[in-house]
Amino acid sequence: MFTIKEGTTQTIQNWKVIVKKYYESSKPSVDRYEHTDTKGGAPSALVSVSNTNFGNIDTVKGWISCGSVVFGKLALQLNFDFWLIIWCIVGKRSLGKLLDVGS
Repeated sequence: MFTIKEGTTQTIQNWKVIVKKYYESSKPSVDRYEHTDTKGGAPSALVSVSNTNFGNIDTVKGWISCGSVVFGKLALQLNFDFWLIIWCIVGKRSLGKLLDVGS
C-alpha cells in the first residue's frame, strides 16, 4: 500500500506503478476522469503499471478510482491474478457533507 501522488513512481512487490495524473475529487467521463468540485467527487488516478519480473514488457495503463456514493469504483486489471485499486475510507463527517446533513 502507498499514498498516491501525481508524478510518483513506486514499487509494490513485482509491480512498478507510475502515477501520471491524480485528482482528489473527480467524476468519470467517456474514457477518462475529470476534476470536479461538485459533491460526490471521488479520488481517481491515471496509472501506468509494469511487471518488473518481465523487464517492464507487460505495461498496463488506465484509470483507477475508489468511487463514492455518487460514482462507482474502477479497478485496473494487471493480469489474470492481480488488480490495482484505490482504497478509500469515507468518514461520517465527509458523508454528512456529501449528503448535506448536519454533523
